[in-house]
Amino acid sequence: MSVEIAAIVMFVIVIALIMIGNHVAWAMGSVSLLFGLFLFGESALYQAALSVYGVVVTYPFVAVSLFVLMGTLLQQTGVADKLFESVHMLTANIKGGLALATVIIAAIFGACTGIAGASVVTIGLLAMPSMLKARYNRGLVAGTICAGGGLGVIIPPSIVAILYGPNAGVSIAALFTACIVPGVLLTILYLGYIYLRCRINPEMGPPLNVENKMSKAVLLRQVAINLIPPIVLILGVMGSIMFGIAAPTEAASVGVLGSLALALFYKKLSWKNFKLAILDSTRITAMVIFIAVGAKIFTTFFLNMEGGALIQEAFGALKVNPLMTLIAMLLLNFILGMVFDWIGIIFILVPLYVPIIASLGFDPLWFGVLFCVVLQISYMTPPFAYSIFYLRGVAPPEMTLNEMYRGGIPFVIIQTMFVILLIIFPQIVLWLPSLSLAK
Repeated sequence: MSVEIAAIVMFVIVIALIMIGNHVAWAMGSVSLLFGLFLFGESALYQAALSVYGVVVTYPFVAVSLFVLMGTLLQQTGVADKLFESVHMLTANIKGGLALATVIIAAIFGACTGIAGASVVTIGLLAMPSMLKARYNRGLVAGTICAGGGLGVIIPPSIVAILYGPNAGVSIAALFTACIVPGVLLTILYLGYIYLRCRINPEMGPPLNVENKMSKAVLLRQVAINLIPPIVLILGVMGSIMFGIAAPTEAASVGVLGSLALALFYKKLSWKNFKLAILDSTRITAMVIFIAVGAKIFTTFFLNMEGGALIQEAFGALKVNPLMTLIAMLLLNFILGMVFDWIGIIFILVPLYVPIIASLGFDPLWFGVLFCVVLQISYMTPPFAYSIFYLRGVAPPEMTLNEMYRGGIPFVIIQTMFVILLIIFPQIVLWLPSLSLAK
């Protein structure tokens, strides 16, 4: 068996194992390691060890653990409940109000983390209990959290964009600027869908119909006390990254300290809930890292089996117009996004894509945003759906994977339509960078 055929067979086996219910991390890691041992002998063990080491020391994954801890602290100490209760006090009588609030908070938190995995698990910890308690449709709950958490891939400071820029020879600052309008627009599309869906079918997100007996002044004061401190913390973490005051890991550390300070401020911190937060963050971080490790091992052996060469040869054989080539490239990005970890995709595809994009005359800044949006879609698409697997780790047992998949379908449709919109109207991406460059 040639190594190229082995790469294809390995790919098919991994997909089959995951589709029949095996855990994504173990399926990808174990199958690829077995193929590596068969083809490369003992050296495969060293390659796998280096792959694992490469993941656990990767800078963004350090931030993941800290942002997860920040979320578990906010959740276990009740600060998150205060935040969502306050937001929902303003939207209590609106159909789908909790889901709308979740998307808004997810967009803000996504701007803090820049990492889809950390955003999904943290927003899941913050928002899921409240929505399930309010008897929201479980599919809508899952879809809202996964789609909202994925906004961190687009909204700056996106870690995906940070790694994409140097590999594509694009300014990270320009890429951040280009991501702002698409990120805000996609957030608005999510909000519009949830609002209309719950207006048409109120059972999806029933209003609470709370009769507020407090005076308007007292209500605003209570909302301000519960809402402003957490928002200041989140915006402070985001702003410190955006203005270059702190790196993501440093900002995440400050976020953890800020979460502890808020718990003290609200007199909710105790040894019991602090210990529960540590245990939850350890479990969730381990789940995220195991998935990333399995994907990284798979990526390593796929490349060693000349999988990357197969991709390059396939594009070289295409004899179609530039638009069809662009669609084929994005489609490949989408397919691999369901299999590989996003770090592997960037280091595999971007160097292959850069000369093709230049030869076709496309703006690399515009393509970079398309690349990020398509990668976000793959996070929610079966059979892998990383965002759904991340959410599975914090979801209650009664919420099934089928419900999660079904709930994500409308958001995947919105994301796909959004990509088409960006292709038809490139100025959505390029308008703001053109203004900043003019200045």
